[in-house]
Amino acid sequence: MFWSDLDPLWNDTTKLHVRHIDYEPLPYAYIQLTQDLNGDQRPDLLVTVNDEFNGSLVAYELPPSGDIRKGNFTKHVLASSFRPLTQAKGRGAPGQAITIQFYSLTVRKKPILILSGDDDGCVYLLEAIHDDDPSNWEYSIKIIHQSDKSTTGQVSVEDVDNDCHPEMFVPAYNEGIVYIYRLVDK
Repeated sequence: MFWSDLDPLWNDTTKLHVRHIDYEPLPYAYIQLTQDLNGDQRPDLLVTVNDEFNGSLVAYELPPSGDIRKGNFTKHVLASSFRPLTQAKGRGAPGQAITIQFYSLTVRKKPILILSGDDDGCVYLLEAIHDDDPSNWEYSIKIIHQSDKSTTGQVSVEDVDNDCHPEMFVPAYNEGIVYIYRLVDK
């Protein structure tokens, strides 16, 4: 993690700082500060680790003290063992993850996660198994799009037709098309 004492200015190197929140080497990661993932009313980090052999989706709880510069982050592996359809230089899985909330009668404390598989050609839906327990980070995982011939790009979700059911847009690079799905809660 990097920060500057003069934020938003980063031109004085004596005011720049770095700290590691995890000492496990990550080949390539998409990191985003996101809404509360576990229902404890605090934002979390959602990280996808893109790898050629064992990609993963990881969450980090921010320090309870709120001091991200010195506090301890708690790591949770939500899903792992992602790998591209074919192994080659520059290929990896998974891609970026997003959080969504359905407009439904089911009140959830934890968001649904949509994960692009990147070079594995899939899109995954992850749902908390124990929605009411902030200390439980177990997720069910379901493939909701699968292609055996295409890299899946960054997925977008939005209710574009205002029917209270979000649409999911899945770019399939090698096919040159975008798949559109309507997401409906169970």
